Amino acid sequence: MNQERCWLKLENNSLWERLNGIFPNTVTAVNSTTTQNEVLGSGEGTADLKLDFIKTPILTGEVIEILEAFRPIESKNLNKKNITTLQNEAGEEEIWVQWLAIDDFALASPLDTVYVLDRLTGQITFGNGEQGMIPPKGRSNIIAKQYSSGGGKPTDLNIGAIQDLKTAIAGIDSVTNPVPPFGGMDKEKQEKALKQAPYRMKSRDRAVAAEDYMALATEASQDIAKSHCLYDAEKIKLIIVPKSESPKPQPDTELANYIQQYLQQRSLITISDRIQVVGPDYEYIDVYVTLKIGDEPSFLVKNAIETSLTEFLMPLTGGGHKDKPGWDFGAVIATAEITSIISNIKGVEQINCLEIVSKNAVTGRVLKRAGGFTAVLPLREYALPTPGTIDISFST
Repeated sequence: MNQERCWLKLENNSLWERLNGIFPNTVTAVNSTTTQNEVLGSGEGTADLKLDFIKTPILTGEVIEILEAFRPIESKNLNKKNITTLQNEAGEEEIWVQWLAIDDFALASPLDTVYVLDRLTGQITFGNGEQGMIPPKGRSNIIAKQYSSGGGKPTDLNIGAIQDLKTAIAGIDSVTNPVPPFGGMDKEKQEKALKQAPYRMKSRDRAVAAEDYMALATEASQDIAKSHCLYDAEKIKLIIVPKSESPKPQPDTELANYIQQYLQQRSLITISDRIQVVGPDYEYIDVYVTLKIGDEPSFLVKNAIETSLTEFLMPLTGGGHKDKPGWDFGAVIATAEITSIISNIKGVEQINCLEIVSKNAVTGRVLKRAGGFTAVLPLREYALPTPGTIDISFST
């Protein structure tokens, strides 16, 4: 050919997702129980009537119907779709009206057929006649036409742990789960609610500013430990880190897709298709240290240093701050902190030389170096640290 050619090096810094398998006949199974036509109680014509569901906690989407003596006046929350006319066993016409759930009665009018539901305890509360209508008198005239209960944080079920088909279904011989369970939440802890309250008040369930996206993502799932938002003229990238003891936690596809849809529903329609939810980048932090020790066995000193530095560099639990465990995105790691940790190990008399090196956790490429006892090593804006090589040499 007698023509000069060049090699073009292509480097991929993104994390490729590995295909674990192809599973035909796969559907989504929800950990919930559906109940129909449960009688909640009877209307007494009194204000602030409280009734209880049998099964809890209550998931969203319940249908509550009340038997009315006459067709009600249509209002802002009541239309023909909410009214069902039936005939009872005696051939008499019955008018069932679907009442709707609201967060509180503050803005409810006397004609609003609404209720407030504590989904955790299963207690339903009706209005007082001034804020929300009082249910009419009747015997067993308040029913849950349909509701689902269950949920909570999933138990530790490995792949293939679900094997029992509780009810025979035509054409189905067996069942199993190709992936572990995901989603679900326990009751929100009070301290988290207090911490999130200012952000919720500010955002009002809408994603506008970067901190709104981060607050809403944390609110959407208890599985998220940390989030970070980056944006430019083309896209809005939200980086999420799931709760995990792994040195490099990454969100699974289901969690990332759920958070993305949650944010899209709460963002401006003009930018919803530009929202991207991804996992974080990690930088290995290698530590190279030469030190002098006393009479303590060298292997004990080495093990203690490795354990302490590994704990310090863990992305979600490290950092050395008891009141705020974990590292921030783009954090700065100081050699002085490394020096302090090593110096406090029993048997260490003197640190002669110290260097820390950051590497791309996917490619292994060296990014930055910092040597000495007063140097700093800043991470990339979208990266978190993770323990790398800890190389310990002893001098005499």
